[in-house]
Amino acid sequence: MSADWDDEPVGYKAPPRWTQFQKGRSGNPRGRPKKAKSVKAVAPEGSSLLDDALREERDRLVKVSLAGGSREIRMYEAIVRKLAALAAHGDTHAVKLIMGHWSGLELRDAARKLAQEELDERIFKSVVALKAQQEKNWAAIEKTGESPAHPSPHPDDIILDHSAKRWRVRGPIDGEDVPYYEYCRAERDSMLVAAALALNTNKPSYPVFYVCYLFWDTRLPKRWQVRDPSDAELLVLALRSAKELRTLRDQYTARADQLRPKSFGQPDKETYRVVNSAMKPLLNHYGFRSLAQFERAYELQGDALVWPKAPKDRGAPAAISRPRS
Repeated sequence: MSADWDDEPVGYKAPPRWTQFQKGRSGNPRGRPKKAKSVKAVAPEGSSLLDDALREERDRLVKVSLAGGSREIRMYEAIVRKLAALAAHGDTHAVKLIMGHWSGLELRDAARKLAQEELDERIFKSVVALKAQQEKNWAAIEKTGESPAHPSPHPDDIILDHSAKRWRVRGPIDGEDVPYYEYCRAERDSMLVAAALALNTNKPSYPVFYVCYLFWDTRLPKRWQVRDPSDAELLVLALRSAKELRTLRDQYTARADQLRPKSFGQPDKETYRVVNSAMKPLLNHYGFRSLAQFERAYELQGDALVWPKAPKDRGAPAAISRPRS
């Protein structure tokens, strides 16, 4: 006995019926198998020995020969120099490589410049807004008589250059800076009275005290400076009695000693430039090579400062000029 399908031909393109897919039933009921997920390499946190070695080799100093002799430069600088030298000698691969790097550098530089300009613009606007707010805070004093909660920086100390979008603060930025400027003012007043006393008693030390008076005055905010370029205040003081001037000098000196910080601190670059331009001719006149040398000597010796060239003249040097800033 044979089944019905045994009589059907079987061959090429005619498989047995029992091996064929049944109508309405999937030949792969479980579906297409999913691809195995590739494992991506994840950089470990922190550094590795290879990173350390690469970084060390990149920054290693190597000696190179230049037209004026030899000097040491970083490894990455030496590689760039070598690549540029190969390109200059006609190596087409080096030319293509370094021109590609230079092109990318120009794009990155332009992007960095734009980002910096945008940052400077935002900062300048915030400083303009800060000055406007500080002006309102200080204007409120006239109405209430109370100091603002955040008096520093004073609006007059915030100097704006709208054309160049630049700004600087010539004075205390916050409450922590105020004692230092109070100390500078006390030192200025002490030296001003000492100069007036020397002028009053016709002492040859007058120029020394005058130099120190200018030194401290030019470090102060403009609103605290002696504004009269003819030093009228000094001349008025010199008309008082020597006894009064000694008492006043001792008072200011005691206050300066009380406020004296452990170190001078660093004024902003613009303030230092103004001080340096005012003091350099005078300091050179009395034997100091630079303002920095005078500052170090003054910080160490104080009022007992030894001048390289003791002043012999009895008047202020003709080189004195008060810069405007």
